[in-house]
Amino acid sequence: MFKNIFVVAVALILPLKGIANDLHLKLPEKAYEVIAKNPNALTLEQVNEMVVNDQLDLQISYEKLLQAQKKIGEARAQYFPYGIGTLVAMYILNVWNPLVLVELVTSLPSKIYNVQSEKNMSMAQQYGNKALKENIKNQVAHLYYNILKEESALKLAKMELQLLETLYKATEDKVSLGLSTEQELRSLELRMLNLRDICLKFSAYFSAEKAAFAILISKLPSEAKAIELQADDSFLNPADFTLTSEVIKLNAIDRSPEIVAADYMITAASKAKNSAAWSVLSFSGIGFGYWGKMQVAGSKIEQARLNRQQVELNLANQSYVINNSFHRTLEHFMGEQAVFNDTAMYYEAQFGRFAANDLSLDLLAETGLLYIKDFRELVAAHYDAMKKLNDLERVALGDVKSNDSVAQNIEVVFTKLNNNRYSLAIATNEDVKSVEYVFESSSLSPMTMFNRSTGYGVVLKLSQANDFSGHANVTMKNGKVITKQFSF
Repeated sequence: MFKNIFVVAVALILPLKGIANDLHLKLPEKAYEVIAKNPNALTLEQVNEMVVNDQLDLQISYEKLLQAQKKIGEARAQYFPYGIGTLVAMYILNVWNPLVLVELVTSLPSKIYNVQSEKNMSMAQQYGNKALKENIKNQVAHLYYNILKEESALKLAKMELQLLETLYKATEDKVSLGLSTEQELRSLELRMLNLRDICLKFSAYFSAEKAAFAILISKLPSEAKAIELQADDSFLNPADFTLTSEVIKLNAIDRSPEIVAADYMITAASKAKNSAAWSVLSFSGIGFGYWGKMQVAGSKIEQARLNRQQVELNLANQSYVINNSFHRTLEHFMGEQAVFNDTAMYYEAQFGRFAANDLSLDLLAETGLLYIKDFRELVAAHYDAMKKLNDLERVALGDVKSNDSVAQNIEVVFTKLNNNRYSLAIATNEDVKSVEYVFESSSLSPMTMFNRSTGYGVVLKLSQANDFSGHANVTMKNGKVITKQFSF
């Protein structure tokens, strides 16, 4: 214990010695190394494969995620108790993000219906598990980006310490010449001691967080130090995300495994009612309980339908909320980027003056501290935006980037034939794989077409063609899905 206290004391004193360093001469280069890619680091896709795969039981993956989150929460409570500890964390991270495992949509009950439709119940369970896998991957992404965000913040805080050391040494020289006061030197010492204390606490917490993450990916806690995650230096561009909230909602509903699971639950309940209806032929079905059984079976169908409606409503609401949240976070990132760009230009100008012996070292170091602060907040906003993007891709179950240039070359064509027959097709020269037509103002079921020679068209027989609307999900050969709405 006394050895640890001695080590901490030495660590706190070291910066006060004015150790010389040349970080101020190559600050931008060193700062950007924090988010530089490493070919040997683990990508998010690789981490997801370690957590959720066919060889690992889904329940085990879920329990590991909960265990990792619990350990990280305990570490936060230990190193950053509510109050002063929270302020310490906010100094480094700018925003404190709680770790909570949240269900994305209404959970699908697997034991509500005591029916004999094993096949449909089994299919509902399969799609329910698929949704759970996506939820687990989404939570893993949050942990992944949190670690990258905190690791970059810690590295930049250590750079800030180096610049403070440079500033302390320059101020110490100015004090000896009578150009600065002892009070200024003492103020710098206090800044350095506070930041050193923050770095020590945060380093300890970060080690505990990586140990918890090691458990998540089936590694030993002792191997945590060697785990390196792939930094992301690809800043998001708002021009790539112009899909409307309505298109995001339609994609979420069309691709949702929760919706498919809910549909199978309705089918299971319907088959159960049919079984109850035929039970009149057996001795167990004869009697006053028959109609009661039918009423119960009918109520289960209605319950399944209401559950399906609730799942769709939740998906629609979540798509709007998450899309708005993503764009707000993206706007915040763009604001931080604008601030940092101004700071970077200012630092470049100040460095030019320093190189021309027109600016003192202490003033350059102060400018460097401002550069580090704004860069740290830029990187934090970047990773926050990446988390929100992952949330949006989870609810939409696919890429949410715009395909404006391709979408402009796709047109939905509605043609009247004869005898209340109409054709619905697309006109395009793009490489299309298939087209799914979803009808919103009609009871028609969705139809998927693969024949390019017919324009991926369908022929419909309608009693009337007024107010005929829906959307076409055009799947490109490169895997992109473009949604085109139509109304005729």
